[in-house]
Amino acid sequence: PGNVRELENVLRQGLARSMAARADAVGPEHLGGAVVAGGVAEEVAPPSDLIAATDAFQRKMVEAALRAEDGHRTRAAERLGVSRQWLHRLLSRWE
Repeated sequence: PGNVRELENVLRQGLARSMAARADAVGPEHLGGAVVAGGVAEEVAPPSDLIAATDAFQRKMVEAALRAEDGHRTRAAERLGVSRQWLHRLLSRWE
């Protein structure tokens, strides 16, 4: 990652992957190709549509949180740091 925002995004994605894998901690295997030992790797295919990429990222995070909380929406919302109402609106939009 080249800056703090990119690092934050890599860590969020790593967290989502580790939650999906039900891991106890985020490890290098959860960080994907954006981070390599001792250096920085270029993204293979940067998203061309910011809105679609953001939606896909949100969907992955929500799905991982719901899996981690066995489908319990209130706990998933707490895990994500959002309100239950916001999560409900987002899920309704995807249905």
